[in-house]
Amino acid sequence: MMGLLQGFILGTLFSAYITTAKAQERPTSHVPQVSHAAAAAAKKEVPPTNNFIVISQEAGEVVSVNAQGFVLKAGDNYLPRVAFTNASQSDLRALLESKTAYDAFTAFHSTMPRTEESKKFETEMHHVWKNGHSLSEKIQTRAMVLDLMRAYNNSVASYRTSMGMANDAASINQSALQAEPGVEAAASNAAVNLNSVRDARYNGDASRHEVRDAWHGVRQANGEVDNNTVRINGSAGLANSMQQNAEIYWRNCEAYARALEHYGVTVPTKPTYEPIPSLLMRFEVDVARVSHAP
Repeated sequence: MMGLLQGFILGTLFSAYITTAKAQERPTSHVPQVSHAAAAAAKKEVPPTNNFIVISQEAGEVVSVNAQGFVLKAGDNYLPRVAFTNASQSDLRALLESKTAYDAFTAFHSTMPRTEESKKFETEMHHVWKNGHSLSEKIQTRAMVLDLMRAYNNSVASYRTSMGMANDAASINQSALQAEPGVEAAASNAAVNLNSVRDARYNGDASRHEVRDAWHGVRQANGEVDNNTVRINGSAGLANSMQQNAEIYWRNCEAYARALEHYGVTVPTKPTYEPIPSLLMRFEVDVARVSHAP
């Protein structure tokens, strides 16, 4: 089930990735430059505070935005998803004035706060946006890259969780294996003691209570043997399963990292894959809000 789910996620993201990748392959010699006036105006822009927008023949609250497009809600009805490629320039500008879309395109939320490494990613994301040949391409590519970044971070977290569980299970297995000779010896000693007490009872040198205690010791010792065997087998199975899961998540990390690298977004890989920290990327989006350039 886990493999099927991961395959579905990868397939969905990479389907959109291929589409945006083709657009990114075009030469960037005609990428428009940001004017000083637009840059100055962008720095003064404040984030949108509501989600109601009006686009071509439709109006409603923006409730969802991802690489496949955006969804509006009019009253109690959710309207059909609008693909970025089917949205007009004015539709996309209206979209950027919604809080949901603006927040989605200008921030990346991670379990890690912003760090010095965030600046590197923010610069790379700025270049990805600048290389877009139209507002539609800029928005769709950013949404795609952000989806890939979230999927990458989720895979990193799942890899670490799986490896942690695999290591814990391996530690339990090792402890149980080390305990095995002792619990088996205790069971053997309990059996010997029972035989001695029974002989003593036969000769009148032991009481019924001592025989019951000896039987209790045998049952308890045998129970410990059984429990330790369960720990050995169970921990070995869990360690193997979690190790396999970790390998799947590691391959997913590799796949997402390669996809991100295509856009010029490089994730840390040494000594191991590291999560992408939180990012803030308002400037280029604010430029698009105040500028009439594509």
